[in-house]
Amino acid sequence: MLKPKLMRIVEEVLEMGGSHDPAKDIELRGRFLDFLREKDHLILHSNNINLVIARDMIHFLDANKIFAETTNGKKSYPHAKSFLERLMVSDFNEWHYYELKLLSSSIHFTENIEQAMELASKAEKRILQFKGIRLTELMEGALASNMCARLLYAKYFDSDVNIDLVTSEFKIWFRKIEKLTEEDQRNSQLSLLLLVTRIREALFEGYSTGAYQLCEELESYPDPKITKLINDEVHFYTTSEEYTNFGLIEVL
Repeated sequence: MLKPKLMRIVEEVLEMGGSHDPAKDIELRGRFLDFLREKDHLILHSNNINLVIARDMIHFLDANKIFAETTNGKKSYPHAKSFLERLMVSDFNEWHYYELKLLSSSIHFTENIEQAMELASKAEKRILQFKGIRLTELMEGALASNMCARLLYAKYFDSDVNIDLVTSEFKIWFRKIEKLTEEDQRNSQLSLLLLVTRIREALFEGYSTGAYQLCEELESYPDPKITKLINDEVHFYTTSEEYTNFGLIEVL
């Protein structure tokens, strides 16, 4: 069972919603390290769920820092690798609620699209087991939006990717976030996730002008760090040779 002290720190991280605050990240990372160093925890088995999740959260903070600086999920993968690979080989029926929330927030850090699709499929099955017991809508929204981010990256940057598969998967996950928002139209966090995913859809379809126009709508949301992160993401794609030359490559 997860200790309340650890749960509070984990919630603080996940409530940031992907935004990056360097000072806050350093503080949270330090609190996780302090938790791991507590005398009572030094005698626990290394596979104790409290220790596992505390370590995973440190890796997530490091991966998220790289993503905020580079807008490149593949560069975040080395930091996220340990918990992503652990989840790949573990029984999803035994995933802790916070492991599931962490995965939903980091699915775009996967090594390749096959890993992302397998983990996302397992995550959906595990989410169904929590429905009615815990609130899952924001977790589902984060999973859908971040899957779209991973599929967007795959289209333009992954080698030997099946474009038809990536396109069909993008449409499926985009529809999931649309449906979640339709069912709970008053949820501003879901609305923000949908807007972010609409920006990614514009990029996916090659509509860079539309992506920049949608970015203007982010100004109505109170978190400037999210606005900067998504604007940086749009800039990352629209200024890359891979994105600019994609249509030409398709014609050739």
